[in-house]
Amino acid sequence: MSKNTIKVSSKEKATSIRLTERTKRMLDSIAIGKETHEQIVSRLINICIGTDPSTSISPKGNVIITKYEKANKTISIETGKNTYSVVCTYNDLSIFSTIRNGIGTIPHKQLMAYISNNGVAPEWEADVEIVNMRKANGNWEQPSHLMNKDKKEYLLLYLVSLKHILEDSFHISIPELTSEDDYFDLGNWEKAYKRYGLSMESFHSDVEKKLRVKNS
Repeated sequence: MSKNTIKVSSKEKATSIRLTERTKRMLDSIAIGKETHEQIVSRLINICIGTDPSTSISPKGNVIITKYEKANKTISIETGKNTYSVVCTYNDLSIFSTIRNGIGTIPHKQLMAYISNNGVAPEWEADVEIVNMRKANGNWEQPSHLMNKDKKEYLLLYLVSLKHILEDSFHISIPELTSEDDYFDLGNWEKAYKRYGLSMESFHSDVEKKLRVKNS
């Protein structure tokens, strides 16, 4: 075999890194979904060196600057009228989930931004937008068709989507929002936001403003 031959192994060689129980628990506390320890560490490294594609926050004087990346999700929703597949775009909230679950455990730039804000969590918005949808096994259609035909049904789909995205992003459960009346009750949303320490900026822009339009 030539000395210049490049050998490619079939699998990347694994190594063992010793961690204390405390550090392991810290990693577990900031996992997103079912991330492995390696995936958590890789995500944090990417955040530190600035190659993470997700939303980032950084201090600028006394102001916290948030640069959002967009995420998307298809959600299956059944209402009293129909069953829908709803495609949504929304602001990636993973960094805020990390801050909420693991503040003080990892010295990376985003958490330092949090600390520099006098210990007050940065505000955020979900900015959920329905970009495509279809009924049952029907054809995909523009959301504006339903919005013009049945504004209440469209708003319900938006609110259900928002709840799902919040639950999925922050690994929480919002039992106050189950029935149609629950979703249109601003008080239920406010209780959930305050109980889980979610951004009140999101509450006002993602929920309150939408319900105000419905009631106007």
